[in-house]
Amino acid sequence: MTKSPMTFSEYDTKQLIEYLPEALFLEDFDGNILDVNAETCELLGYSREELLNQDIDKIVPENRPVFLPNQIDEATRSGKPIETVNLHSNGTKIPVELRGKIIDVEGEKRILVSVRDIIERRNREEKLRQFKMAVQGSNDLMAAVDSQYRYLFANEAYKNLYGLKNEEIPGRSVEELVGKDTFKQEVKPNVDKCLAGQTVEYETTRRHPELGERDLRLIYYPLGDEGEIHGVVKVMRDVTARKQAEKELKKNEERLELALEGTKAGLWDWKVQTGEVVFDERWAGIIGYTLEELRPVTIETWKDLTHREDLERAQEQLEKHFNGETETYESEIRMKHKNGGWVWVLDQGRVVEWNDDGDPVRMVGTHQDITDRREVEEELQEERDKLRKLHDAVDKLQRQNTEGDVTDAAVEVAETMLDFEFCAIMFSDGNRLFPQANSDHMDSEKAPEFKVGEGIAGKTVETGETIWGEDVRKYEEAKPTEEDFRAFISVPIGGIGTLVVVSKEIASFDEEDVELAEILAGHLQEEIKRVRLEEELRQEAIRDPLTGLYNRRYFNETLKKEVGKAKRYSAPIAFLMIDVNRFKEINDRYSHQTGDRVLKEVAKLLKQNVREADSVIRYGGDEFLIMLPETDGETSNTVSRLRKKMEEWNEGSDLLDFPLTLAIGSAHWSPMEGGDAEGALKEADNKMYQDKER
Repeated sequence: MTKSPMTFSEYDTKQLIEYLPEALFLEDFDGNILDVNAETCELLGYSREELLNQDIDKIVPENRPVFLPNQIDEATRSGKPIETVNLHSNGTKIPVELRGKIIDVEGEKRILVSVRDIIERRNREEKLRQFKMAVQGSNDLMAAVDSQYRYLFANEAYKNLYGLKNEEIPGRSVEELVGKDTFKQEVKPNVDKCLAGQTVEYETTRRHPELGERDLRLIYYPLGDEGEIHGVVKVMRDVTARKQAEKELKKNEERLELALEGTKAGLWDWKVQTGEVVFDERWAGIIGYTLEELRPVTIETWKDLTHREDLERAQEQLEKHFNGETETYESEIRMKHKNGGWVWVLDQGRVVEWNDDGDPVRMVGTHQDITDRREVEEELQEERDKLRKLHDAVDKLQRQNTEGDVTDAAVEVAETMLDFEFCAIMFSDGNRLFPQANSDHMDSEKAPEFKVGEGIAGKTVETGETIWGEDVRKYEEAKPTEEDFRAFISVPIGGIGTLVVVSKEIASFDEEDVELAEILAGHLQEEIKRVRLEEELRQEAIRDPLTGLYNRRYFNETLKKEVGKAKRYSAPIAFLMIDVNRFKEINDRYSHQTGDRVLKEVAKLLKQNVREADSVIRYGGDEFLIMLPETDGETSNTVSRLRKKMEEWNEGSDLLDFPLTLAIGSAHWSPMEGGDAEGALKEADNKMYQDKER
């Protein structure tokens, strides 16, 4: 059943357009714009008068739907608005979302269309896409959640935790996956803190469908841009093994306590004033000795076996206890083991006897081996440092704007943040691999070019796989640029090239180093793609798509800079305004396709016959402009050369059955002679038309 359009008076319609807080168009069914509000003008950069009675196709790119009133109305009814692109007055393409309603205005069918700028949403979607690519293969469990507690993305490891290997997760609520109680009591409060700007860290447990109960360490990072937080990134790491190690350590400590109570193992008894000390076999066994091997023993035995740095700190703690500042003495120290290594020991005790002057006479205490606990703590700290360094590295890469800046930053990141000794980045160009960036202390002149498949770097690009080894001298295909290079890692950067890190020490890299290099290469690949896309978009904005010449927008921006330079250096600027004679006749007689070929041929001829410093611009239609900075204002030689080259082109081309000629007008502007550059442009234009009439 077809619904009748809503009926409005002309007054009601104007009020509706004026006061609704989003961009609105009122259009007839022929695509004419009848009315707009201030929000529309602000969005598109036009005045209301410029938009009224214009065809809607003036603000829609050629490859986009122009006017679809019924489709817009139907899409709005179905809750699926149309996404398209509108053109700003300056030529910028604005992604928009259209909703509309067919209405009756005093007996005439009209469509009222709302236009919503969705560029911020598109940017968020692109950042989320990059995040997905970066974390998909990570062993860590990673997901992104929006402010409504619904998943934006989760990697495979995260899905596996909830048994979702073959299911999609975006759009599902967090509560649905983790359960109502867990969501209410644990997840939601921490997500809310993160949405308020905090980075949240905590540990919890989850049941894995295959592995059972798992201990997890969670970090929530705010997700947003330009100060606006619109979601949360969750990073979860399985720390079950660490927890089990900690529990085992606790059991060992409990057993030690029982042993101390029953057998007095690990005891020391020190006569402070004389230096005499008694150790038991447990005390000696912690550092790999029997008591007999250590005799004779005094307090100097303990001092000699204790690490110099820790001894100083332990003696400070002893003085505090002797002075009554602490009830007990406690210090964690490293002691030299018989095997040459270091054992971490928790050294605890208290004074049990004082003399009449208040000096310590006798002190007793225990030694406990805490090596396992310290190693776990150091591992945890290394994990934190790794996450922080990776975060800082990604942030630094994302702040760069050119390929050179990105690769230089990646080399700096590899050295200063990830602690690699030498780093080089090579890009591939077809079958060739050439240096792009390398460490400052590497000789860049020695950096050779390779063929893809040649050397370790070339093999990396050819296979797309990481190659690493403990000593480059063991690899026949290796071609090191320095004789003292040893351990190496060569990582592919997608299809872009390779990242190589090198050390002068044999076997100095492990699997964690390889993982770091691969993560860096992955982020480097994404940032190179980003800056290349940005440069491509920038070129599209300043180039004429038909001829590849600069467009008028570029000229207007460049003219200001050239005028400034001319004033600083007192150097004239010359202008040549050029028009293709009989161009309308070419289009009418031959076709517009032939006309396009003529324009491209003229553009090519002009570009090839001016200086590199000169700018050739497609000024509009069949008109071209050449700006010649830093000249003496003399252009006759250039004009003669262009006319001669045009004659040569006519002799060698059968595109037309009559000679192609150019109307050329020249003028120059000098900061010493007064006037302005715009006046010189008008003069060149007038002379061009005079030449055309001859």
